[in-house]
Amino acid sequence: MIGKMIYLWKGRHCAGGDLGKTVAECKRLGLRAVALKIADAVYERYASYPDDMEGAVKAFKAAGMKVWGWQYIYGGIVMNRSGQVLSTNGARPEAEAECALYECRRLGLDGYIIDAEQEYKVMAQAERAKRFMARLAALEVPVALSSYRFPSLHPEFPWGEFLRGCDLHMPQVYWGRGRAESDLDRSMQELKAIRALPITPVGRAYTGDGHAGFAASGTDLIPDEIRSFMRRAQDTGCPGVSFWSLDHLYLHSGGPGRADAITEFTWVLPEEGSPQGEAEQPGPGSSGYPIVEIIAVNYLNVRDAPEGRDLGDLKAGLRFYVFEERQSGGYTWGRIGEKAWVALGKGRAEFRSQE
Repeated sequence: MIGKMIYLWKGRHCAGGDLGKTVAECKRLGLRAVALKIADAVYERYASYPDDMEGAVKAFKAAGMKVWGWQYIYGGIVMNRSGQVLSTNGARPEAEAECALYECRRLGLDGYIIDAEQEYKVMAQAERAKRFMARLAALEVPVALSSYRFPSLHPEFPWGEFLRGCDLHMPQVYWGRGRAESDLDRSMQELKAIRALPITPVGRAYTGDGHAGFAASGTDLIPDEIRSFMRRAQDTGCPGVSFWSLDHLYLHSGGPGRADAITEFTWVLPEEGSPQGEAEQPGPGSSGYPIVEIIAVNYLNVRDAPEGRDLGDLKAGLRFYVFEERQSGGYTWGRIGEKAWVALGKGRAEFRSQE
């Protein structure tokens, strides 16, 4: 389980660049994990803490948080802000993947996030994505894709090529005013249709970018939307939720209100447990649901799964709620997402091959 997470972009924007105060702020927010930038293309100098990434990772981990790394990748394409291609001679996809492998291993990271956007909507994008993912396959931590919230609006993006090598979705659900829940619902539905992976959505902790963050009265609307976003994510069984970004809690006005909204929300982690109420069937997100852990991977074509589908080829060690159990093909199956099933055995989950 991931729980609450937040991205950091530039450490110097957070608490005046004071790492100790930044770590303390993340603890105050109740975060279970942080996502630090490890590179831009192949350039580590654009990391969150370029002068001492090792020290930053150690500081967050010493405070009890998991540390994931994120990297913006270009696949060799250089574009300007208007989307015009300026060059095709940037860092090769293989070089960017090598950078990710090196940084994740050097820093001892707990997970890796691919940030791929407009550069992968042009020029042999599927082939370039395959090259990147083929080299990244040697990575030994969970991998997430963080890109557009609605795949239907970006059909040229190589969703399948990236997601075949990923363990979870982390869509950038930067909702429009009043659409925190509906945008999340649509994003989850569209992504699950491509590949049924767990979803840890990334919400907005900032104003601007097409969002009328302040009403005429001067009241910041986003804190209430943040609360709705987190409730919806937990109620639909997401293993966690993240936000872009800690920088913008400091840089944009109204940050304290948005920070309080994140702080006040308690993400129920099933492995931690909690006292149960009297209801026999707790709602989604409650620790009353049993959890399973994936202990075997890479078994596809599970014909006996309910509705004829299984989760895919996740890495071992990820944990999920079981929302429903069914008997099928001689096995007991647990539903861990919409039409996503794993075969249950001895309280844990494993894929069973029918190949």
